[in-house]
Amino acid sequence: MAHRAREHVQARRPRFDADRRAQREVTERFLAACAGGDMAALLDVLAPDAVLISDGGGKVSAALRPITGADKVARFSLGIAAQGLALPDLRIEILDVNGAPAVVVWSADEPELTMSLVVAGGRVEQVLVVRNPDKLSGLASHQMAHDVIWRTSSRPPRAAGPGAR
Repeated sequence: MAHRAREHVQARRPRFDADRRAQREVTERFLAACAGGDMAALLDVLAPDAVLISDGGGKVSAALRPITGADKVARFSLGIAAQGLALPDLRIEILDVNGAPAVVVWSADEPELTMSLVVAGGRVEQVLVVRNPDKLSGLASHQMAHDVIWRTSSRPPRAAGPGAR
């Protein structure tokens, strides 16, 4: 990361996009690709050298090391999304977290995680996932915002596939 920071200083350009509308659009595209299981769309929104960093605080499961490269970040994100979308009473919103749009995932009325994206040039350079309950406690009082993107409790039942009983 120090190498990338030095490159940004030398290039004298911002490390992330300051345009909130652009950040929101990229966040929505990232979320739609994850929720839809669309690998191609996810790779399209990720920078080739994207990095995913997660924080479970030693209290909940999280990736122990940074995940690097668009392909690995996409595969990890799709895997986590598939597991999460199977949970009952899941709610996904885009809220402001630390002054920027972020994906916030709730299970019942408790925050499960936030995903903040560092966007530069219209692509995601970093995915910052927080699952640490100590850090999410401030969101619990926020409750439901107006931008509910997905609720598993309102999802229509899945059609039975081959071999289903």
